[in-house]
Amino acid sequence: MNYKDADPEGSVCSQPTASQTGENFHQKKVTFARSKHVTKCQNCQLQDLQLKKLTEQIQNIEELLISFQQQIEERNQENKKQNQKQEELLLELQIISEKHLQELINNGILQKQNIEFRKEILKLEQEISKSQCQNLELTKRSSELKFIESLIQMFMSFHSKVQFPAPPQLKQVWKWLKQIVSEYAILKQKELLLHK
Repeated sequence: MNYKDADPEGSVCSQPTASQTGENFHQKKVTFARSKHVTKCQNCQLQDLQLKKLTEQIQNIEELLISFQQQIEERNQENKKQNQKQEELLLELQIISEKHLQELINNGILQKQNIEFRKEILKLEQEISKSQCQNLELTKRSSELKFIESLIQMFMSFHSKVQFPAPPQLKQVWKWLKQIVSEYAILKQKELLLHK
């Protein structure tokens, strides 16, 4: 079958024989093609139907391919969007994890600083308590020293500088004080006995 022998409506004719050549064949072909009442052979009609079915199938396949291509493009766009979302989520996750890690590091540093501060505070408290104890002892000593000095002055006021040219020792002052107190006690007892 030759597609050149097809009429304008798309029907296929039989091939020419060996006697149909040249101008005679050409004239017959033109008249055959122009005639409206052409009877087709059964084989040609079947082939025409098959061609129509094939073209319909090809069109259907082309439509399916186009729809598949559109679906693939849509899926590709969806995949791109999902990939972008995943990348954004991964970026956010990375930022959050870095912040969390930094917070953990900062917390560790703060805990170390806290421990060091507590040690410093304990040392300061110990030093303060030591200094308070020393201050108490100093005030005690200073009051004791004042008392001793006043006793010595009292002793010196009762005795002349000739008897004691240098300040007396504490032992001497203590003996003198004991003697005065014992004499006072004796006088007090006598006074009580006289009043009875």
